[in-house]
Amino acid sequence: MSLEKFLKEPTETVHKTYSASIFSIEAPEDTTSEVLLGSTYRKLILGNRDASVDLRDIDHLSKDISGDPNLGGEELWEMLLLQGLESPRRAKQSARLRQLMPFVPGVGWFACVLGEKRSRWFPGNLLLQAVGAGLGKDEGDKLLRTLGQALDLDENDDVFARFIARGLNAPSHPASPTPQLYLNSSSILDDEDSCAFREKQRSMRCTPAERFCRDMEAVILLKKKLTRRQWTVLVEALLRLGLGMHVLWICHVNDTCWQYALKVMDGDPVPSEAQIEEDLWLAHRGARPLLEIGRDAVSLLKQIILRQLYARIGVNLIFFLLDEISCPWPQGEIIGYSSTSNQSAYFTIQAFLKHVADHRDAIAGALPGWLNAKCSDLLDSRTGLLNFTSGFTRNMLYFAQFSLGRITTFEPMKSSYDQSYLLLNKQQARRSSSPAQPGPAMLILLVYACCKAQGDGIPASLEDFRSHLNDYGLSVLAGELTTGKMVRDLESLGLVVDSPDAAGGRLLVNPF
Repeated sequence: MSLEKFLKEPTETVHKTYSASIFSIEAPEDTTSEVLLGSTYRKLILGNRDASVDLRDIDHLSKDISGDPNLGGEELWEMLLLQGLESPRRAKQSARLRQLMPFVPGVGWFACVLGEKRSRWFPGNLLLQAVGAGLGKDEGDKLLRTLGQALDLDENDDVFARFIARGLNAPSHPASPTPQLYLNSSSILDDEDSCAFREKQRSMRCTPAERFCRDMEAVILLKKKLTRRQWTVLVEALLRLGLGMHVLWICHVNDTCWQYALKVMDGDPVPSEAQIEEDLWLAHRGARPLLEIGRDAVSLLKQIILRQLYARIGVNLIFFLLDEISCPWPQGEIIGYSSTSNQSAYFTIQAFLKHVADHRDAIAGALPGWLNAKCSDLLDSRTGLLNFTSGFTRNMLYFAQFSLGRITTFEPMKSSYDQSYLLLNKQQARRSSSPAQPGPAMLILLVYACCKAQGDGIPASLEDFRSHLNDYGLSVLAGELTTGKMVRDLESLGLVVDSPDAAGGRLLVNPF
């Protein structure tokens, strides 16, 4: 692919060598928490893809199940599907397509996708990338196997869950089941999944992916204490929080790498590994939060995604210019982390910036003018991308809004169905903005995870809670934890109590 073609169609082309060499993510689209969990079933247990699911199969599912005399009649399963497993229809969703909640893995054969059968993105791959970024290849594999085993059914699951699982596994399906797929492979993650993994972590402070993995370990331990439905709601909450914030964090680090490259091109020194860690892996905890509790989320989401857009075009432009001057970045070298070369993420980023610094005069000669201005010129005519009405900027905005946002149901009586959200929409918030305001199940999850992170027998304070949210890139203003809606919600759920030693602080109450 030539530089000339890239300059004509910068948003439609990806460098032939570096499509996975920048901090990359599975291209996200519109989704919900139920889709995320259903796709996790498909990735770790069932072995099918989201594109293979046809929601129309639900219409004759009760008849197919009733063919087994040991499972009850069609009338029973029609009642179970309509009154027990069926999810409320989302606003603007086709009335012809029914949906099922991801109660057990077998649901992943028939439901937990959006819209008509078509070529769909696979959120299960995003899960692998987040775990790889949080734990690396070896430890990430262990977590995914543990998660897969927990999500699968065993004799310790409640009777209702096992009965539903038997019914959903009874119908003949075009794809033959391959249960426990995660046990059939020697390695689930590959090198690209481990991109952005901090091999030499210098701080206990976490990225969203790192926090997600640690919290997932804690949530898995809860399975024996809860019913299947109670536990899967918490898993859904963690998937939408961890994967949603990881995508936003990837946007942040891409933008930071781009800003580094611009400074290096201007003659600034290449930053140290410690500075790279502080700016890329830790800035989301303070200086550059991804979202702010109680504040409008949509405007922040748009800013983050637009910065990702410029970074994507800008860094790929640098790759093309390096090729143009016959000094390409070494093929196959992943910018972020490569387990094959045992190089830390800091090292590979720094090496890339040194490569740019060593050839900045030649790069400038290949494309006269400021790189930043050139990127702006390339995007000026692409109003769909800039206005979030087409392309990957629209898809990413939809993903962030609908994976983190509360599900708006078509049926008003079921408006409280979704309790594990992070964002409210304008109608639900009764205001002109869509604030980041965790729902009850999300708060229960976060309080439990925070208490678990402190260690058994060690009390967790509201300040510990603030720090825990900071790991996800969620900034909490002081007022939110004193008189704001969040602390009022914590109080109403019985999750906070005055400190018994009269020290003036308040402590969290572990819900489990």
